[in-house]
Amino acid sequence: MSGAFRNQTEKIVRQMDAGEVLTTVAAFGQGTLRLAARIHDAKKAGIPVYSEWTYVNGHRIKKYSTKPFDDSQMPLFGEELDDE
Repeated sequence: MSGAFRNQTEKIVRQMDAGEVLTTVAAFGQGTLRLAARIHDAKKAGIPVYSEWTYVNGHRIKKYSTKPFDDSQMPLFGEELDDE
């Protein structure tokens, strides 16, 4: 893994470790063009990464985290969680 990709991978792992849930759209806005490739690099390095498909505004997207997903995580793109 070259230096630029390693730095991007380290950056996204730090963000996920801090509790952020990343999507391709969010990562692109932060300069990471190929999030799935960086996730692959992280997994190859032995870092557990959880992924889950979700729908946002009718679009199916994948979200990634280093922590298991549960109902208390922050919504994507500023959406409100439904109170049940």
